[in-house]
Amino acid sequence: MKLIDIGICIDNLDPKHMGRIRCVRYSSYTGDVEKAVDYSAWDDKDLFTANPFLPSNINFIPEIGQTVKILEYNTDKEYENVEYISGPFTTMHDYNSQTHSAQVENTTYGIAAKHSPDISKPDKDELKENDGAFAKHTDYGIYGKYGSDVIFTENGLIMRGGKLISKKGASQRDKLRLTTQPILADKSATIHLKKFDKKLTPVTEEVDVNKIESKPLTSFIEYSIQNFNTGDTTTIDFYVHIIKNLDSQSKKTYGENLYKTDNTNLENVDIIDGKTKLINNYNDNSPTFSLSNISFNKISGTIREFIQLAHKELSLKSLNDKYTNQLYIPTNLESDLHPFYFRPTKECISRTLSDEETTLRQRVFDGVTPYSGIKQNGLIFSASAVENKPKTTKKVQKYLKNESGVEQSFGAIKSDKLYLLSTEEPAPKYPDKKPIKFEKFKSYDVTHENYMEDIHPNTYALVRGEILLDVLNTITKLFASHVHLIETPLIQSDKNFIDLLDKIQNLENDMLNKSIRIN
Repeated sequence: MKLIDIGICIDNLDPKHMGRIRCVRYSSYTGDVEKAVDYSAWDDKDLFTANPFLPSNINFIPEIGQTVKILEYNTDKEYENVEYISGPFTTMHDYNSQTHSAQVENTTYGIAAKHSPDISKPDKDELKENDGAFAKHTDYGIYGKYGSDVIFTENGLIMRGGKLISKKGASQRDKLRLTTQPILADKSATIHLKKFDKKLTPVTEEVDVNKIESKPLTSFIEYSIQNFNTGDTTTIDFYVHIIKNLDSQSKKTYGENLYKTDNTNLENVDIIDGKTKLINNYNDNSPTFSLSNISFNKISGTIREFIQLAHKELSLKSLNDKYTNQLYIPTNLESDLHPFYFRPTKECISRTLSDEETTLRQRVFDGVTPYSGIKQNGLIFSASAVENKPKTTKKVQKYLKNESGVEQSFGAIKSDKLYLLSTEEPAPKYPDKKPIKFEKFKSYDVTHENYMEDIHPNTYALVRGEILLDVLNTITKLFASHVHLIETPLIQSDKNFIDLLDKIQNLENDMLNKSIRIN
């Protein structure tokens, strides 16, 4: 004789409300049993009645047609002293909809049943989708039939109603997925209670911060050296590229800070055709300036002096009179080239040379030091400051101050609408309000219609106190600034008066929280 067997619930409406069910064994011949005993359903001789094995206050009553586990504590009497436990179940997210064949799929009774897919990641305490639908393995959860649960965490409690999407409102695709996969809803009603082992206090303070100023570059100055032979003179070409404002597509393609002073990669930034303008006398690709017959030993110094001159003289016009023509130079560059970045051209850096010439090229680059800390290439920030030094500014900083050794507890209720209702305090007798008739709520549950027809119209929005205080302070400031008799009209241009009118105009939406209501 089996101590535990599988049965199927055939009736769950116990007239005594003791949590009993009527069930038949999976392999039982019900007809033969019925012929052997004269009985009526639910009476003392009913051979198919089973009492709940779990305490009646936490018993889970199965649906008709669902599987139960039958237990007997006197195996000599097969149809007496029978108790049941709901299940087995193959998922915790939807107890109502599970059929007998789905319930037994993981038992020897379910050999022919199609097994449902795994919903958890291998070796991880998280779901493939909608993680958080179930309690973590380190917590303890009690689950309702669908979409509700109570989760006991360490020092905490979570109660959730409507955590899963509504079956009625689900798409056909989601309805199919719901048979094996919990789908969390965007909205749910929850209560969170939690205690933490330390106290965190929000703190706001003003602190000094060092900030690097960022500006758009005005120009690039590139230099190229025609040869690096120590016995020959050479020509140094300077190319001045004026930077245009990047359009939105260029910013998206090349980056928002491509031609800005805070770009740490300016030495490698490309000169983009159409986004920059090369300034020269012929409107072509020729150099802006060329200096000829420069001996090798004077190459570095000549480039260094040119960069210093560009910084000191500020504009192309002051470097060469031919750039007085507006055709060649924008008006703003008559006054200032800054901020600009100087560097050798990419061709000059990557040009194939002999080993000796390569060494000489690097010696030249190392000698281009127009200012301390700048070698070969660098940013010249402004006419008054070569280096873009950090500036100390005031910043409002918010952080959480940790007070160890002091515990802190929280409670939060979250839903679309919240109601705080007292059965002893009737609503004030306003024309459109009346006391809530709680006797109308006969069921232990409150219906959707009860909320919207009986509760919502007869409750009042909560006030956001900070908003009200702000309005009162503005009124006080207005009276304090009113220097003539209060009987005379207020000055319409008074800043406090304008501020008050603006706040009054938005007062209803700003001050009233219409989703949290009291009676």
